[in-house]
Amino acid sequence: MATRASQRMGMTKYVLYVLAIVYNLLLVIFPDLLPGRITDRVLTSVVLLTVTGLVFAFEEMKLDSKAFEEKAESHMLLNGLFCILREIEDNGDDLFYQQARMTLVQLESRLKRARYGELSLDNADTGRLGMELAKDVSKTLDATVLWPDDPMPKAAMEEYLERLKGAIATRGVKIQRLFIIRGGEENSPDFIRRATQDFDNEVAVKFLYLEDWARTPELPFPVDFGIWDAQRIWVYRPAQSAASFERFATLYNDQASRSEYQKLFNANWGRGTTFTPPKS
Repeated sequence: MATRASQRMGMTKYVLYVLAIVYNLLLVIFPDLLPGRITDRVLTSVVLLTVTGLVFAFEEMKLDSKAFEEKAESHMLLNGLFCILREIEDNGDDLFYQQARMTLVQLESRLKRARYGELSLDNADTGRLGMELAKDVSKTLDATVLWPDDPMPKAAMEEYLERLKGAIATRGVKIQRLFIIRGGEENSPDFIRRATQDFDNEVAVKFLYLEDWARTPELPFPVDFGIWDAQRIWVYRPAQSAASFERFATLYNDQASRSEYQKLFNANWGRGTTFTPPKS
């Protein structure tokens, strides 16, 4: 996050410096640009540039300090894991220690996959991540919903939808949502209520029957997924069991996944039927 803020700060700084150069050129071309009582135009320009430079230098120092704190916290976390593992080993139960060590090995495997754009998430992370994605989205969201299953906990759903509503109103985010339903569910009160909520929030809404899903070798069955700003893909897969704690999600940001899921969404969106709320 600090890196992105630093990039925005750098871009703003360059824009201001370009404006300052243009300002100085205008002073040369149009010497009467400033009121006559301001006689030392060069001094005025120098003061403005100096103040601007000091302000940006101070802000960049704060950003660099934040980035350093984040890195230091990560190193402390890794060191803490190592110390905990050593304490478990010192207890003398070798079987217990080996199982604990396997937990660390599994974490290493997850992080290695994340390095290439695939991060597995525990069920507890799905609601929190949805909130963060809704807060961060700036341009587009293409999403499917495997109705009536939903990765978002019911308690957080309203807040999640409010964040998306705010993103549409304040940032002009374009959202397309495709509900995957069984035949006849398009007339159910629960579906109509949920789809109408999106429709009223200026979300483009369609529905598609399960049997009409455009299958691919990689994804032969419908899944919940969202493509956020054409950059991040949040995929939610219910496990074979209906138990909610066995469901899991994956976050992708690699180019291959972006292309695969965008192509899949476009194919199914084209097959969908536009939802229009029934007249009361």
